[in-house]
Amino acid sequence: MKKLILLCSLTILIFACKSFNDIPDEMHEIDFKHKEMFNITSDTENFILSSDIFNTMKNNLSSFSDFIDSYKEHGNIYQKSYSSLTDNEEIKIASIEYLMSRDGFLSKLKSEERNQLLCLTLEKQEKKFDAKFVSPIKARQTGLFLIIKLLSIDKEHQLLSDVSKYCDSHQFKYGIYNDKEFNLFLLKSIKTKCE
Repeated sequence: MKKLILLCSLTILIFACKSFNDIPDEMHEIDFKHKEMFNITSDTENFILSSDIFNTMKNNLSSFSDFIDSYKEHGNIYQKSYSSLTDNEEIKIASIEYLMSRDGFLSKLKSEERNQLLCLTLEKQEKKFDAKFVSPIKARQTGLFLIIKLLSIDKEHQLLSDVSKYCDSHQFKYGIYNDKEFNLFLLKSIKTKCE
């Protein structure tokens, strides 16, 4: 019995190591201080995963160009916060960003495609803060998560170090993804990659 358990354990370990090694070297993210601040909350993840819009997008979008075309199409205007209507644009953009932040999607992208995605995500993130009376909180989270993930994959040590220093010296009363000053700092820091 002990031999069987040991054999099963070793088999699982071998498969785990193999799947880890199947990830391209450029996909190994760097770790940095405050990384956990940028994770998507379980409320946001549940909101996205329970959405019919998410399931439709998951089934219909497959190629990089499919995702980019859909991404460009959505998230350009959001429902006013005082409206009682559901903001489908927030659900759509959060779903697209969530899907694109998955390792399975990002591992297939070339460096140039990741940079294109980063620049487009910066544009979308800026729009989430621009309009008055708009606060697509869940989409702000997914956008910020995607930005940080792309920087981490591309080994942007200096940018992530600057982000960590900013986080050390600031408090985020309503969460980092709702902090307009941080958003402006992040956009300004990264925009040179998109020029």
